[in-house]
Amino acid sequence: MSCLKYGIIIAVCIMTAGTTIFNLFPDVLMSLFKAEGDLLTVGIKCLKTISLSFPFAAIAIIIGTLFQATGHGIYSMIISIMRQLVVIVPLAFILSKVYGLMGIWYAYPAAEIVSLTLSLILLRKLYKSEIEHLEDGKKAKTLVEQYNAAEAK
Repeated sequence: MSCLKYGIIIAVCIMTAGTTIFNLFPDVLMSLFKAEGDLLTVGIKCLKTISLSFPFAAIAIIIGTLFQATGHGIYSMIISIMRQLVVIVPLAFILSKVYGLMGIWYAYPAAEIVSLTLSLILLRKLYKSEIEHLEDGKKAKTLVEQYNAAEAK
C-alpha cells in the first residue's frame, strides 16, 4: 500500500501543478490555439473550471491502475463508465440548464468527485477482501512459492 500512497502523492503534485498553470496562465494556453474574442473568453473560463478536477482525477487514476494491477480491471472499467457516461452526460445537461455553458464545465469536477468516491469505495472493498490479509508479505511469499513450484512441474 505504500506504493499506492507514493503514487497518489506524486500524481496529485503533478496534477496540482497542472491546475495551477491552467489557473495562472489560461490566456497563454488558449493562445496556443490562436483563440480570440469570445472563444478566448469562454476557453479561459473552461480551462480554469475543468482544471479543478485534475487532483481528484489523479487519485482516481492511480487507484484504477492498482485495480488493473491486481486483476480487478472491471473496477477500472466501472469507474470510467461512471465518470464518462453515467455521471458527466446527465450532469452536464442538468447543470447547463441551471448555469448555461458554465454548467457543462462544472460537470467535470463534479464527475471526478463522484468517480473518486466510487474508487475509494471499491478500494476499501478490495483492501478488506484481499489486501488486508497479506500480513507482512507472508501470504504474498507463499503465493510466489506456489507459483514457482507449479512452474517447476
